[in-house]
Amino acid sequence: MSDSLPAKPAENSVDLTFLARKPSFLQCDDAAAFLHGMKFKENTEALWFILKNSQGRYFCAEFLKSDASEVNSDSVPPNGSLFVSKCVRNQLSVPTGYTVAASFHLHPFAEQGAPESEDDFVYRNRFFSISDLWKVTNTDRHYSRCYLSIGNDGLISYASTSSDFELELSKQIAKTSGRSQLFQSLYERGAFQTNIWILLAIGAGELNIVVAGVVEKAKWSHRGALKASWIRDNDPANQTKQSSVELMPIFSPVFNDVAGVASYCRIRQPNSSEGQTVGVILKHNHRDEFIATAAESGEYVNFDLSVVFPKDQHGNVQLPEGFRVYGFYHSSKPSLPNHLPAADTELFKNFFSPADMKVGLDRLVAAPQHHLFMITPDEAVLSFSQPDIPVRSLIIELTADFERKLVSGEITTQMFVDKVAAAGNLSVLLPSKTWPDVGRIRPSVEVVAVIAEPAQ
Repeated sequence: MSDSLPAKPAENSVDLTFLARKPSFLQCDDAAAFLHGMKFKENTEALWFILKNSQGRYFCAEFLKSDASEVNSDSVPPNGSLFVSKCVRNQLSVPTGYTVAASFHLHPFAEQGAPESEDDFVYRNRFFSISDLWKVTNTDRHYSRCYLSIGNDGLISYASTSSDFELELSKQIAKTSGRSQLFQSLYERGAFQTNIWILLAIGAGELNIVVAGVVEKAKWSHRGALKASWIRDNDPANQTKQSSVELMPIFSPVFNDVAGVASYCRIRQPNSSEGQTVGVILKHNHRDEFIATAAESGEYVNFDLSVVFPKDQHGNVQLPEGFRVYGFYHSSKPSLPNHLPAADTELFKNFFSPADMKVGLDRLVAAPQHHLFMITPDEAVLSFSQPDIPVRSLIIELTADFERKLVSGEITTQMFVDKVAAAGNLSVLLPSKTWPDVGRIRPSVEVVAVIAEPAQ
């Protein structure tokens, strides 16, 4: 692949504005996943870089084709984001205080070669080119990791291991080798089987599916390592739900307050019509730094840390070093119009459901320091924390019968809101039409806790 100018994201001013703030990421994978989530023009060639600073945080940077000596105010990205350019002797020029951690690529789809099978053609367009991997395996490399974004088909990574096999493979595919040029030419014409090239890459370095594909029959369909059995592993007929999580989840950028991370979760929230989404917010043990896991599709009532975090050999959930669980967030569970109370439809839709609130309160009984967050359909972010003694009474009330009464209108949604507000710190973190005022929500009337009588 040539070092062409990076493709500009299409109609993605929110992400470009955010990049101008030079957001930092905890993991290299997080920065790559952020770029993967930007909407680039279709069927385009793009090259970006991921930089690392002295504190070990990662940043996204555009690539400028111009030599460093030619870079001027007209060629620098107008949004003020970081950039990488070429300098003398074809070396990369990076901002002071940063090093190059990885490259990030998008490739246009190639045409199918005459001797190429359909499967080979499909995977060739969804895997690294020979040039991509040579740049991270040769002894004069500028970085040792690269990413390939295939849009809705996922995001994959290759990390060098400097193994003997990798060093030998690098020699065979070196740009100066006549044999490798023939090898590359045959591969790009579809005359060399893609599965052989993928197996060579698997044997040489460390390959991972960082973001799984989201389309039906996606070729890279689950997060984790690509192994020699990749053909069988990616065959839908052989796939079962992963029993364990292999990789750390994708995290948001690092924010200095919980409102920042909540705002980011709201922006990156998947389409609510596709079902409920859930995630975890973490806080650093000693600094005001917050991160959130990317939203996962699933029912909040069935969600726990093991869904997104790997476990150690003793079965304990592994969190990023120095971070602890701050709270859980979720979107609303889509409701059908005929299931909503007629009197206060908007308030009902844009508040915790009784079932989700009961699960959240049970969590807080076990871990009172945690916080609950909800992203409403009209894009408010509500929070609940610091449960008081009445929370146990409220948990007892939140039964299926309570929800039936709420939906039928026998109990108004405002009464439900008042009960929650009286049980702890219920707040509007980010406003919306339904919740226009940021800050704590106080009960509209004095609430008397009603404790259900035990069955005789």
